[in-house]
Amino acid sequence: MTPLTTRKERLWGQEYDVAPYLLRAIHGDGKQWLHFGYLDDRPWYYVVRVDSSVVANNDNNTWYEEVLEWIYEQLEEEGRELMTDEQDEEWGETGNIENREWPIPPITNNCGCEWGSYTPLPEDLEIAKR
Repeated sequence: MTPLTTRKERLWGQEYDVAPYLLRAIHGDGKQWLHFGYLDDRPWYYVVRVDSSVVANNDNNTWYEEVLEWIYEQLEEEGRELMTDEQDEEWGETGNIENREWPIPPITNNCGCEWGSYTPLPEDLEIAKR
C-alpha cells in the first residue's frame, strides 16, 4: 500500500487531516477509483482502483457481490505490510487487533464498510504511476 497526499475530510461536523492509502492491486482496467473504509476506522480510508464497469453505488449489489470480496482479500494481503510485530502476534492469537491506529492493518470486515466514488487529485495520479 502506498500513502496518498494528506487532505482535509469532514465527518460528524469536524475536520480531520486524513492520509488515505492506495491499494497497489488493480481490479480490471483500474480506471474507476473508489474510497473504501471500515466503519470503525472513519474518517480514514483506502483508495482502490477497479474496473470501469464497476458501479460504485450503495444501491447496486452487482459490484458489491463481484468486487467486495476481492477488495477484502487485497486489503488483507497488502495490509499485513503495515502491521507491527505486536499487531501480527495479536492477530495470530486472537484474530483481532485492539491497537487500532492509522494506518490500521485492514484485516477485518467485522465492523462493516462504506465505499463510494473517489476523484483522484493530480498528486494521487502521480503516486499511482510509480
